[in-house]
Amino acid sequence: MTQSLSRAEDALLRAALRDGDAALEAFAEWREFFDFEGKHEAGQFRLLPLLHANMARVGCREPVMARLRGVHRHAWVEGQLRQRSAAIVLRLMNEASIPTMITKGLALAQNYYSDQSLRPMQDMDLLVPLDHAEEAVSVLQEAGWQFIYPLNAYSLGGEERAALMVLRNGLGMMDSSRNEVDLHWRPLHDCVVPQISDWFWRDREPLPISGERSSRPGPGPLLFHVISHGLRPNPMSPLRWIADATMILKRSGSDIDWDTFWEMARRSRLERRLSEGLTIVERISLCLLPPGARKDGKASLVEILEVAANRGSNMGEFRGFSLLLLRVAKLLRLRSEADTSTLIIVIRQWLRRQRGGLT
Repeated sequence: MTQSLSRAEDALLRAALRDGDAALEAFAEWREFFDFEGKHEAGQFRLLPLLHANMARVGCREPVMARLRGVHRHAWVEGQLRQRSAAIVLRLMNEASIPTMITKGLALAQNYYSDQSLRPMQDMDLLVPLDHAEEAVSVLQEAGWQFIYPLNAYSLGGEERAALMVLRNGLGMMDSSRNEVDLHWRPLHDCVVPQISDWFWRDREPLPISGERSSRPGPGPLLFHVISHGLRPNPMSPLRWIADATMILKRSGSDIDWDTFWEMARRSRLERRLSEGLTIVERISLCLLPPGARKDGKASLVEILEVAANRGSNMGEFRGFSLLLLRVAKLLRLRSEADTSTLIIVIRQWLRRQRGGLT
């Protein structure tokens, strides 16, 4: 389950998150790998505003700081546009009386980072209660938003929609200006346990965006979300989760109810993933974990299968035996919460997708 970082990624994270000479030494190491004139891996590039801010804080005087400052300024402009788009979506939801919770980038950019531009984001992640999900999709469609994937199973209705609502935790939509929103009806892709959603909604805190009412998860659920999502396989190396987790721990680590955190990890069968994630964060950032945060998580059968599938995948693209392992793990996760008829629908959709390519 442990994320494998390249030397360049490791050095970049240490330079962006550590203090004093340790940060400067890591920055010098990172510069040996990074070519501003070459192609940039998006996972690294999105950390450059945070890198610039940290290097400025520790007194770096390298000439390359001017280029990093330009990236930082561009991120600020992009952040303002994302926030404006988010306010439009929230206004639509508030007018329809649909409760909302913001997760990931926008939830973290506010307050957890000293400057919103330090946490670039591509889209808005919005969580609504499961019983409001279809209404929320209709509200966006009426306002001109469309599915990012035209053949999305949700748009076909019937069994396809039923399977998608169980298999996935959300779907992506886009407006005419190419603003994107990931609309979620469950907080975690890998977990359908209702107690997890209840925890997120119970521990949420207010988060108004440009005057529009919304909320975000409290620090415990937010950290849970950041690590569990960050250590999933992803075509783009999701380095930002380590920075996100560091910011949560530095600002609110002592406020987290760690007993509840680990109980939810047990219920969702994510103990090993979360335990290893916290170990990675501590090593990279040198951020001391508060009492109660350390736990030697035991890997469940589901996690063992997921690890095996991840090792056999190609940058998050699953094929053959790896895909089979992943689907067996998914069925094991669904078994405790879904009835037999739902599982049959899910299996039928997998077979159809293999033949026809529904998303």
